[in-house]
Amino acid sequence: PFGKNAAAPEGTNESGFIKIFTSNRNVMIQSSDELALEEKLVVIYDMFGRTLLEKMIPPSFSNKITVNRNNCFLIVKVRCRGNIYLQKVFVN
Repeated sequence: PFGKNAAAPEGTNESGFIKIFTSNRNVMIQSSDELALEEKLVVIYDMFGRTLLEKMIPPSFSNKITVNRNNCFLIVKVRCRGNIYLQKVFVN
Protein backbone atom coordinates (compact mmCIF):
# COMPACT_ATOMS: atom_id res chain seq x y z
CA PRO A 1 0.00 0.00 0.00
CA PHE A 2 2.97 2.37 0.29
CA GLY A 3 4.20 3.37 -3.14
CA LYS A 4 6.65 5.99 -4.20
CA ASN A 5 3.84 8.52 -4.67
CA ALA A 6 0.40 8.24 -3.20
CA ALA A 7 -2.21 8.35 -5.93
CA ALA A 8 -5.91 7.97 -6.52
CA PRO A 9 -7.23 4.41 -6.63
CA GLU A 10 -7.26 2.78 -10.05
CA GLY A 11 -10.43 3.31 -12.01
CA THR A 12 -11.19 6.76 -10.63
CA ASN A 13 -11.53 9.81 -12.85
CA GLU A 14 -9.52 11.98 -10.46
CA SER A 15 -7.80 14.93 -12.12
CA GLY A 16 -4.35 15.36 -10.64
CA PHE A 17 -2.27 13.65 -8.01
CA ILE A 18 -1.00 14.13 -4.48
CA LYS A 19 2.67 13.58 -3.66
CA ILE A 20 3.74 13.19 -0.02
CA PHE A 21 7.39 13.39 1.08
CA THR A 22 9.67 14.94 3.70
CA SER A 23 12.21 17.72 3.57
CA ASN A 24 14.22 18.40 6.73
CA ARG A 25 11.65 18.12 9.55
CA ASN A 26 8.71 18.98 7.31
CA VAL A 27 6.07 16.83 5.68
CA MET A 28 5.47 18.20 2.21
CA ILE A 29 2.19 17.67 0.37
CA GLN A 30 2.14 18.61 -3.29
CA SER A 31 -1.09 18.60 -5.26
CA SER A 32 -1.66 19.02 -8.95
CA ASP A 33 -4.47 20.18 -11.16
CA GLU A 34 -7.95 20.17 -9.58
CA LEU A 35 -6.73 18.64 -6.30
CA ALA A 36 -4.67 21.77 -5.61
CA LEU A 37 -7.93 23.72 -5.43
CA GLU A 38 -9.36 21.55 -2.64
CA GLU A 39 -9.03 21.75 1.14
CA LYS A 40 -7.52 18.53 2.53
CA LEU A 41 -7.58 16.68 5.84
CA VAL A 42 -4.10 15.52 6.89
CA VAL A 43 -3.52 12.99 9.66
CA ILE A 44 0.02 11.99 10.67
CA TYR A 45 0.59 8.79 12.67
CA ASP A 46 3.66 7.28 14.29
CA MET A 47 4.55 3.65 13.59
CA PHE A 48 2.50 2.53 16.60
CA GLY A 49 -0.65 4.03 15.05
CA ARG A 50 -0.85 6.96 17.46
CA THR A 51 -2.19 10.18 15.93
CA LEU A 52 0.48 12.89 16.11
CA LEU A 53 -1.35 15.56 14.14
CA GLU A 54 -4.73 16.07 12.51
CA LYS A 55 -5.51 19.26 10.62
CA MET A 56 -7.18 20.75 7.59
CA ILE A 57 -4.81 22.32 5.09
CA PRO A 58 -5.90 25.07 2.71
CA PRO A 59 -6.07 24.70 -1.06
CA SER A 60 -2.57 24.98 -2.50
CA PHE A 61 -0.16 23.31 -4.91
CA SER A 62 2.29 22.84 -2.02
CA ASN A 63 1.73 22.61 1.74
CA LYS A 64 4.38 22.24 4.44
CA ILE A 65 3.69 20.76 7.88
CA THR A 66 6.46 20.94 10.47
CA VAL A 67 6.78 17.85 12.66
CA ASN A 68 8.75 17.79 15.89
CA ARG A 69 10.24 14.36 15.24
CA ASN A 70 13.51 13.15 13.81
CA ASN A 71 15.02 9.86 12.69
CA CYS A 72 11.68 8.10 12.52
CA PHE A 73 9.10 6.78 10.10
CA LEU A 74 5.64 8.36 9.98
CA ILE A 75 2.44 7.48 8.15
CA VAL A 76 0.79 10.44 6.42
CA LYS A 77 -2.86 10.19 5.39
CA VAL A 78 -4.45 12.84 3.18
CA ARG A 79 -8.20 12.83 2.54
CA CYS A 80 -9.43 14.82 -0.44
CA ARG A 81 -12.62 14.48 -2.49
CA GLY A 82 -13.53 11.27 -0.72
CA ASN A 83 -10.23 9.58 -1.64
CA ILE A 84 -7.50 8.65 0.83
CA TYR A 85 -3.83 8.98 -0.04
CA LEU A 86 -1.32 7.19 2.23
CA GLN A 87 2.46 7.44 2.34
CA LYS A 88 5.09 6.14 4.73
CA VAL A 89 7.85 8.74 5.09
CA PHE A 90 11.14 9.03 6.99
CA VAL A 91 11.91 12.22 8.91
CA ASN A 92 15.61 13.03 9.34
